[in-house]
Amino acid sequence: MVTAAEQRHRLADTTMLALEHQLKAGAAAEQQLAAATSAFLGVMSAHIVNWLLPDDDWQHLLAELLGGDAEGRACRLALNTPDATGHLLDAHLVLLDGAAALAGGADLVLAAGALAARAGTLYGDGSPAAAAMPLEDHARAAGLLTATAATDTTGQRHVIDASRRRAVQLRDAWVLAALLAAAGDPAGTARVQGMTTVCRWAAGSEETRKVQRHRYLAAARRWCEQDGADPATITAADLLAPGAVR
Repeated sequence: MVTAAEQRHRLADTTMLALEHQLKAGAAAEQQLAAATSAFLGVMSAHIVNWLLPDDDWQHLLAELLGGDAEGRACRLALNTPDATGHLLDAHLVLLDGAAALAGGADLVLAAGALAARAGTLYGDGSPAAAAMPLEDHARAAGLLTATAATDTTGQRHVIDASRRRAVQLRDAWVLAALLAAAGDPAGTARVQGMTTVCRWAAGSEETRKVQRHRYLAAARRWCEQDGADPATITAADLLAPGAVR
């Protein structure tokens, strides 16, 4: 299940990159939009897994293994720490890295373009399907980069990296504690191993899905603007059928 879901995320990335390239070039993008829509629907179909995880059963198992409800709850929460940085924090790291590069002499236009491409759809209120997010505008991205470059970007980066390492270390310590508590019970050990694998994937998958969702909605909005389609009435079936919307 995890392998199949990760393959869907990779396919969505590939198809959305092709769609964004066509839109940036002002070229016809119906085929690319259909491929990206199909791939992203696959990502969304796996998202339901998060709602089906047996949380109550896992909480009960961990409480029994670790000696109490509080310990089981702390372990269960720690297991939800993903390997990759969360999407909003990652967007902020992109900003800090771009600002640091700018302070070191990087070209502002290129830095603003990179920020808009990597994090532009994640900042702002509302949905990128309805209206462009502020940092999709390269001028606004440049303004934020310039302002951030005047701050202590290195210090902020160190604080974030240290906090992230601490969270991962705590998760790994709880995983080890649960495995040691289950030692001698093959069935219990297998359940803990399965639980840790699925929790880690589910947390990371949700972060990736959020980024891909915003990218997809923004690209679909740009296609509607370019092709004269109405984003308020268009359907998934329309997007999957090149040439159907006119």
